[in-house]
Amino acid sequence: MQSAPVTTIRPAADSPVSAPVDAVLDATHAAEVVVPGGNFLLTAQFHRAGSDLVLTGKDGHQVVVIGFFSNHPPQLISESGGIIPPELAIRLAGPVFPGGYAQAAGGAALKAIGVVDTVTGKVTVHHADGTTETLAKGAAVYQGDVLETGDGANIGIVFADKTTFALGANGRMVLDELVYDPNTHTGESAFSVVQGTFTFVSGAIAKSGPDNMVVKTPVMTIGIRGTTVVGTAAAEGTDNTISLVSDEGGGVGQIVISTSAGSEVLTVPNQTVKMNSAFEAPPPAVVLSAAEIQSAYSSVLSARPATPAADPVIPQNQHQGA
Repeated sequence: MQSAPVTTIRPAADSPVSAPVDAVLDATHAAEVVVPGGNFLLTAQFHRAGSDLVLTGKDGHQVVVIGFFSNHPPQLISESGGIIPPELAIRLAGPVFPGGYAQAAGGAALKAIGVVDTVTGKVTVHHADGTTETLAKGAAVYQGDVLETGDGANIGIVFADKTTFALGANGRMVLDELVYDPNTHTGESAFSVVQGTFTFVSGAIAKSGPDNMVVKTPVMTIGIRGTTVVGTAAAEGTDNTISLVSDEGGGVGQIVISTSAGSEVLTVPNQTVKMNSAFEAPPPAVVLSAAEIQSAYSSVLSARPATPAADPVIPQNQHQGA
């Protein structure tokens, strides 16, 4: 972890919010800020309060990061070693004026990049224009969307390049980017899984070039080179876990797990890496049994859509903003 000016002020008697506040952190001159409370950062809701960032936990307690939006937002770090980069924190907090850019653009539609194939329970999406809705089968998802699954809920999505992705209960992920040319079958995609179990089968983008598809969690970056993956991101009190598994046809691809301290390449079916800090090198992989992986991920695996034979039909101009 790099040294940087970080100020922690406790107790927070002068907090700008009325709910119970655990800490006020001064981010005005910091390159990184450590947020107290173990994995609190990774499960909290992100809100804007002027130039400040307010983090609210499930129990209502809050941490206020003073000046987060005033200049160059710092990197946020959990006490357990997870990282929320500034650009991800900004997406999680939503726009300054919800619906503002859609109105300024004359109600221009967001960019649809995938379609919901399976959904169980309540799954909420926060669009990049600040609007929120509950997702149902057949709904489009858009670049910049923040997806959140409730208790017992899960969602399965087919993306434009035929990547299939499922997120399990109490999960949160951001659809950072997907650019795909169906004529050349090339492009780039990036997703951030902040918390929850997940699984995916990579599509055309991952096959078009090394690391053209990237999945990030708070403790690692996963470079995808055409394959099937299951994992758990930021599970409170447990390790982050990533497993490479065989494709439906029996083949196996390759993933590269990287942190600021090193990387590990997985090439063998059921190879698994468990870790809990972004500041440590990935440990040597272990091989789990197929039964162990099925037991740990049965619910989210059942939610993952089958790979379509043809490029999916994605509803366009479905969402016009507020």
